[in-house]
Amino acid sequence: MNDFEGLEFGLDTFGDLPRDDNGEITTYGAAIRATLVDWLDVTPPDGLIVQFAAYTGLRTGELEGLRIGDVNLFARQPYVRVQRQAQFTAGVGWEYIAPKPNKSIQNVPLHPVLVERLRAHLKQHHPSLSNPDAPLWPGRRRGGHGKSRGALDYSIQFNHGNMYKKHFAPALAELGIPAVRWHDLRHFYASACASAGLPIERVAKFMGHADIATMYKHDLHSFNDDLTDDMDRLAAVAARPALRPVSQIS
Repeated sequence: MNDFEGLEFGLDTFGDLPRDDNGEITTYGAAIRATLVDWLDVTPPDGLIVQFAAYTGLRTGELEGLRIGDVNLFARQPYVRVQRQAQFTAGVGWEYIAPKPNKSIQNVPLHPVLVERLRAHLKQHHPSLSNPDAPLWPGRRRGGHGKSRGALDYSIQFNHGNMYKKHFAPALAELGIPAVRWHDLRHFYASACASAGLPIERVAKFMGHADIATMYKHDLHSFNDDLTDDMDRLAAVAARPALRPVSQIS
């Protein structure tokens, strides 16, 4: 069974999201406007990349480092395997290192919406679908004119910073959605999982946190620590008529 079966991620609007004194978004009642993904879908797979980031909570380097072979869309529980992250260093270029912080490989379950969209995209657009080592996402060529300017190319490393600056941020501005950081997509994932009632321990594992303490530090506000519901359930049990021992039941 998919961990996210039937889960709606609230594709509505960023709106005026509450922020703390450091400008961090503290809660997500509604987070990604559907029209934003539609807007970016004009140039596949831009909309899918944004949706993938929001629905998996991957770090930017993990998203950039994905390969075709990391995605299993036909398992009983479809997932993406996070086993590397891309890192760019000036003077060195792109390198691929173990995921942080504990350098462990984790499988992140995929929402049914992502599974359907990924299957369609890969079949229709990806030129190296049979190569498990091919990059999952395309980069963009430099230069060019007209429609060829910044053309997508699967032989070029995908760079989230380039996409954010030239496509994601302008789309937000055009649609009148308040500016947010790319990293906020990761916080949105934690919030969506919390609203769906997923245990914080499981979400911490999906997000690759070294321990649950890190999850509490960054995303505790998303999870409900109110004991009212627990006490209500306990009160309901206490209010039931006393049950007779099994041996006394005729």
